[in-house]
Amino acid sequence: MSSKLESLKQRITELEAENVEIAELRKENAELRKENTVIPDLRNRLSVFEAEVAELKHKNVKTLRTSEEYNERRDVKIQKLEQKNAELEARLAVVEQSSVAVNGQSQNDKEVIPEVLPEVLTVDGSIVQLKHCKTDCKINDAVPEVATKGNVSTNSKSSEEREMDKFLDEAHKKGIGDEIRRRNKEKHESTKNQAQDVTSNLSRDTETINNSVEFKLSRSELLIY
Repeated sequence: MSSKLESLKQRITELEAENVEIAELRKENAELRKENTVIPDLRNRLSVFEAEVAELKHKNVKTLRTSEEYNERRDVKIQKLEQKNAELEARLAVVEQSSVAVNGQSQNDKEVIPEVLPEVLTVDGSIVQLKHCKTDCKINDAVPEVATKGNVSTNSKSSEEREMDKFLDEAHKKGIGDEIRRRNKEKHESTKNQAQDVTSNLSRDTETINNSVEFKLSRSELLIY
C-alpha cells in the first residue's frame, strides 16, 4: 500500500513538472504569435522605405542630369561672353589706334603752322612792327602789328580749342573703354559666382539625399533584426 502511494506521489510530481513546462511553452507560443503579428508590419514598413529610397535615387539622378545640363549652358554662356569681350577689346584697340593717329595728325598740323618772325620797318619816319611767315613768304604779304596780333590771337584760340576737344575726346573714349572692361568683368564674375553657388547647392542636395538613404537603410536593417 505504501509503495502505491509513493508511486502516485512520484507521478503527481512528474505531472506538475510537465504542467510547468507546458505553461512555459504556452508563454513562448504567445510571444511567437505576437512576433508573427509584428513581422508583417515590419515588412510593410520596409516596402515603404524601399519605395522612398528608389524615389530618392531617381531624384538624385535627375538632379545630377540637371546639373550637367546647367554646367553645359554655363560653359556656352561663358564662352559667348569671352568672345564678346574679345570683340569689344578689339574694337577698343581700333578706337585707341584711331585716336593716336588723330593725335599724330594734329601734332603734324601744329608743326606745319608757319613760324612768326618779327621784323622792324620804317614807314614815314615812324617805327611799325610787322610779322610775317617763314622766309619763303613774300614781304609784300606782311601786315601791320595790329592786324597780325588779331590773327595770331584767333589762331591761338583755335589751337587751344582743338587741344581741348582732343583731350575731351580721349577722355571720353578712355571712359567708355574702362566702362566696357568693368561691365565685362562684373558679368564674368557674376556668372562664375552663380555657377559656384549652383554646384555647391547640388553637392549639398546630393549629400543630403545620400545621408537620408543610408539612414533609412540602416534603420530598416535594425528593425528587421
